[in-house]
Amino acid sequence: MAEGKTSEACAKFKASHEADKTATGTLLNLALCNEALGKTASAWAEFRQVAAESETAHRTDRVALAREHEARLLAKLSYFTIHVRDDARAAALHIVVDGEREITPPMWDTRLPIDPGPHTVTVDAPGRIAAGYPLTVSDAADSQAVDILPLAVDAAAGPSEPVMIGSAGRRTAGYVIIGVGIAAIGVGATFGAIALAKSSAVSDACPNDRCPTADVRAAEKAHVDDAHSAALVADIALSAGAVIAIAGAVLAYTGRERPATRVGEVRVNAAPTVHGGALLLQGAF
Repeated sequence: MAEGKTSEACAKFKASHEADKTATGTLLNLALCNEALGKTASAWAEFRQVAAESETAHRTDRVALAREHEARLLAKLSYFTIHVRDDARAAALHIVVDGEREITPPMWDTRLPIDPGPHTVTVDAPGRIAAGYPLTVSDAADSQAVDILPLAVDAAAGPSEPVMIGSAGRRTAGYVIIGVGIAAIGVGATFGAIALAKSSAVSDACPNDRCPTADVRAAEKAHVDDAHSAALVADIALSAGAVIAIAGAVLAYTGRERPATRVGEVRVNAAPTVHGGALLLQGAF
């Protein structure tokens, strides 16, 4: 800044503050730099943030300086307003200014501060052709508005509705899910057998929980831990296998020459619980 390279200085201050959001001093330098560049809205917002952060840190000198600049810039601020027509409010409408400032629905029809100069408002939505609106704001106390028109349908993008699958696809998916459930039940049964075998071995070595020697007790403790682990895996696998198999059976049954359903409407989600885990079957058939 001392060399008069204001634009380069602002870029470096901005990058420095992005790297450390807690550096209020850097933000103050960025605000002073943007003010020198004539970016009144950016500088005004930054001075406001500096004042708020400095009040928390009890930096009264910084608060006074930031408030002074904030008040001086307020009279110079220019504004713009985004008006979205009712017939233009497509699903997931996305509005961005200069490729970085998103204008969300709560901000529509509201006067928003903006830096003087040329800007571009870009509008897009799924299945629609994006549109751009030029916006030019003068140096002081200007007020502009942009009217967003309906976006044209993008025929090349195809239908925006979710992909549909027919009854045959649902039956196939159901049979596959049933197979996964049966496999999980098999895993559970195997680990259950392992748990029973290890528990039986411990009972033989230490009848009525009484081991003949300390060495035997130490050796059998490892078997007990293994048995508990195998039993836990068996419980989870058996429960999960049963739920998955039932979900597959329902999906296969409802796939018998019935109307198509949308992909993703039926979901099987895993969730941890206090005693291990659970599977949740959610959706509509």
